Amino acid sequence: MLQVLAPFYYNLSGLILLPLLGSLIILVIPNSRVRLIQGITIWTSLITFLYSLSFWIRFENDTAKFQFVE
Repeated sequence: MLQVLAPFYYNLSGLILLPLLGSLIILVIPNSRVRLIQGITIWTSLITFLYSLSFWIRFENDTAKFQFVE
């Protein structure tokens, strides 16, 4: 199943775009919605962290070649 998702699974731009997307969503929420802002912040951070773990897990120490290059 991961082979089908491979073009999207190793997209390095996602590590930059996910926090950026979360911050843009937070930008349009009124300041009075503190709990919502905190929730979006936590979930954005968690998703970004889990996404970065996928790169760490798939990293190959045996090779000297570039890995995860866009």
